[in-house]
Formats: sequence, C-alpha cells, structure tokens
Amino acid sequence: MSYNYYSSYPSASTYSKAASSSAGLDGIIAALGAFFVILFNLFCIAAAILTLVGQWKMFKKAGKEGYIALIPVYNVIVEMQLGGMPIYWFFLNYCAFIPLVGWIAPLVLAFWKNIKLAQAFGKGAGTGVLLTFFPFVMYPVLGLGNAKYVGPQTQTRITVETVPTDNSNTDK
Repeated sequence: MSYNYYSSYPSASTYSKAASSSAGLDGIIAALGAFFVILFNLFCIAAAILTLVGQWKMFKKAGKEGYIALIPVYNVIVEMQLGGMPIYWFFLNYCAFIPLVGWIAPLVLAFWKNIKLAQAFGKGAGTGVLLTFFPFVMYPVLGLGNAKYVGPQTQTRITVETVPTDNSNTDK
C-alpha cells in the first residue's frame, strides 16, 4: 500500500489562478512605489541644490571663494575656520575606530561646528542646531538672508577683581 505524499498539496493551476487575480493590484502598488521613489529623489536633489547655493553665498559673505562649497572635505574645514575652531578638530570625525568616542565625537563636533558657524554670522545657538538638522533650509538663511559675517566669537572670561577694602572708617 503506497501513500501519495503529494495529494495534500494544491496543484500548480491553483497558484496560477491566485496570481492572475491580483496582477492588477500588483501593478498599481509598483507604480505607486516608483512614483514615491522618484518624488523622494527629486526632493533630495532639490535639498542638495539649496544647500550648495546657500553654502556658496555664505562663503562669499565671509570673504571666501564660493566654489569651496563644491569641495566635500575642504568646505567643512573652511566652515570650522569661519567659526574659529582649531582645524585639527576636524580629524575627530575620523576616529570611528575608537569605541564610544568614535560614535559620539563626530556628532558633538557637528553640533559644535554649526553653532560656532551660526554665531560667526551673528545668529544664536538655535540657528546652529537647526543648521545641523536642516542644512537645506539654514544655509540659504545664512547665505541669502540678512545675516552678516561678524567673525568668530571668542568666549570672554569674566574676571573678578578684588577691591581693596579699607577697614578704617575716616568719615567719623
């Protein structure tokens, strides 16, 4: 007595009927997916163009050449110079092989660089934070807006001078 192991499986004709009934829906989903991919790509291209134009104008305001915005690593170094940061801090971006520091240092450096850059254009720390998250909006604000390059802002130290006290009371 032999048992047919294949008798409990549906035949190939069952699969072909199910596949043909949803072919129209698959086409619509594929078309929508392609549309959103194209839309996302157009958004990314527009954001990149806005960022480049804003950086170009920002560098021109600061007295640098505008084409620096097109050079990937050099533009970050020049932004650090405009913000008054030491250039060797740029290499903190490349210490990713160091555990914990390699993950945190580039993030902190990005915030700090953008805050210093915003302050060099007379804006506040909030503009620097927004510059980190939305560069395609904030670079045009700095470059095309009314921001003026005032140079790197150095921190002034508050010193307390001791005032000599005269314990003798001469007004008696």
